[in-house]
Amino acid sequence: MQMPDDVVLREAGRFTFEFNALDNVITQLAVGSIECAELQVAEYLTSKMALGQKLARIRAVSEKLATVYGLDRERLLTQIASANALIEHRNTLLQTVG
Repeated sequence: MQMPDDVVLREAGRFTFEFNALDNVITQLAVGSIECAELQVAEYLTSKMALGQKLARIRAVSEKLATVYGLDRERLLTQIASANALIEHRNTLLQTVG
């Protein structure tokens, strides 16, 4: 197998770095959606979850809240779908480069 060139490796690194920032935002949303009084407890509950699982948790909580309070959740669901697509693209990229 041929080693990727420097440009590909640099872009893969940049993509991984930016995706990590997205992962951190999603983690904070998942932690916030649990609404634990103790932040450390909420972080512990989500620490072993993959990014897709965190998105599923946010989706489930937002759907329940939308039902209870009659909120429109389409915008959030669109963003979750977009993040899931990014996860798939990331996995494909890393398999290609790796």
